[in-house]
Amino acid sequence: MLGYSSYSEMVLEPRMAKSPMMVQNFEDDLTRRIAGMGAKEMDRLLKVKRKVTKDPKAKWNPWDFAYYANIYKKEVYDIDEDKLKEYFPAEHVKE
Repeated sequence: MLGYSSYSEMVLEPRMAKSPMMVQNFEDDLTRRIAGMGAKEMDRLLKVKRKVTKDPKAKWNPWDFAYYANIYKKEVYDIDEDKLKEYFPAEHVKE
């Protein structure tokens, strides 16, 4: 009745992405650009796991991510998540 082919088309018209096709093209381009970086990051984390476990054949599991990412941050960037939390108490973050 309003002349749109889909709800997405209607919602996107006043926004920066004027059509669903523009959104899809943006997502495809973004995926293409970051896919390589994500693979490199996962390789780095797998190396950390193999170093920590002393198992050169260790394989990656989805539940390993947070644990080994935290170790990686501590080693490479000298960032300790627990220390960082002290600066952002939950009661202040909620406000």
